[in-house]
Amino acid sequence: MLPIASVIVPAWNSERWLREAVESALAQTDEAGRPIPLEVIVCDDGSSVRQQLALEPFLAPDGPVRVVLQSHRGQAAARNAACRYAVAPWLAFLDADDRWFPGKLRAQFAAAIVHPDADVIYTGGVCIDEAGVRAENSMVWPGPVSGLSDLVAENRVPLSSAMVRASAFREAGGFDEVNVWGADDYELWLALADAGRRFVFVPQPLVEYRIHADQASADAKRMRSGAAYALTRTLLRGISPAERKAIVSRLAELVNAP
Repeated sequence: MLPIASVIVPAWNSERWLREAVESALAQTDEAGRPIPLEVIVCDDGSSVRQQLALEPFLAPDGPVRVVLQSHRGQAAARNAACRYAVAPWLAFLDADDRWFPGKLRAQFAAAIVHPDADVIYTGGVCIDEAGVRAENSMVWPGPVSGLSDLVAENRVPLSSAMVRASAFREAGGFDEVNVWGADDYELWLALADAGRRFVFVPQPLVEYRIHADQASADAKRMRSGAAYALTRTLLRGISPAERKAIVSRLAELVNAP
């Protein structure tokens, strides 16, 4: 059976949590409790042998998990490399340190039936610590995206919650590998919104986001630089005067932030 979703997992020396991420993807079931047909594509971004050993239990000649190897080029390049091998009509992104709840893809495919014109379907989530324990007041609730202006104000699409139509992703050109500040996903959402792609929010907490010191998002200054780069790239497109004004205002906030 052909997969209906390709799960894209970039991984660089992520052996500590990678197994949990892959297990959470393989645990996705439909309404009848049957496994959802999917493939998991892990791009090993020049990692140590320890990460390769962590993946060994999942590897089989005809199994759903595949590994793509490359020299260390960063998370955007790793995601793009994995996507080039994807065969499913939907790409579901999962960072190596995060986890999905078992009904995550089921809820998103249900939303795809209700909204057949959807191109990006994303969900809420909760934060967990390094040990996998849920933190207090940790709800991640991004809110709906009705157009580009919603995304200019903030990145409302957590990457590990996003399921993206593969054709829309490829038409947008994938992730910008020049954006090395950890906001390559934000730039992609801006490009998709600018192209008129439909975003659908599933208001359920279906992802666990792991908070730890080594993650890119822990560096606030770096993330602001990435967001500023993404917004500046958006200015180069044929956007409306109102959208241009909103982006310039947001850029000023990012540049002047302490």
